[in-house]
Amino acid sequence: MQIALTEEASGFVARLVASGAFASPEEAVSEALRLLRRDRELDAALADGIRDFEQGRYRDIVAKVAYEPLQFRGIRSSRRRHACDLALRF
Repeated sequence: MQIALTEEASGFVARLVASGAFASPEEAVSEALRLLRRDRELDAALADGIRDFEQGRYRDIVAKVAYEPLQFRGIRSSRRRHACDLALRF
């Protein structure tokens, strides 16, 4: 399959390859398509979740977790600990 890119898109891909981020234009486009597919799948899953919520198909879950004893399975980064703290609130 052959595709034509705009000058802007072609230049962007060329800069990505020149920077070493990708080995070839094909690799850059493949990654872009993979991310687009993932984005579409996430959008669909989010729409499903919103629809379920709006139709009352959900459960309230309250979890009280003492996370200090868990030691986050070796997570030492304060940024990661903060992310875990935030996740436990939801």
